[in-house]
Amino acid sequence: MPVTGLSSYRTPPCLGCMRTADAGASSTSPGTAAAWQAMGFDTHSVFADPLFVDPESNDYRVRSESPALKLGFQNFPMGTWGLTDEFPDV
Repeated sequence: MPVTGLSSYRTPPCLGCMRTADAGASSTSPGTAAAWQAMGFDTHSVFADPLFVDPESNDYRVRSESPALKLGFQNFPMGTWGLTDEFPDV
């Protein structure tokens, strides 16, 4: 069955967090989360720094004050995800 009416499609609420690369951008600049939400998209999403413990050392657990925890995210042990040593080289 073909999908119709995509021009009026709005994304459902999500629990995503987005780390903003350009902290100096105005919240109303084109391409910002605020501008995107002002157009009616992702109006229930949270766009915030997830406050990783130590991303430079690949520790992507979030700190206790992270907004992700308020949304239900739970930390999990680092190193138990992604490619393992057993993954074949291509």
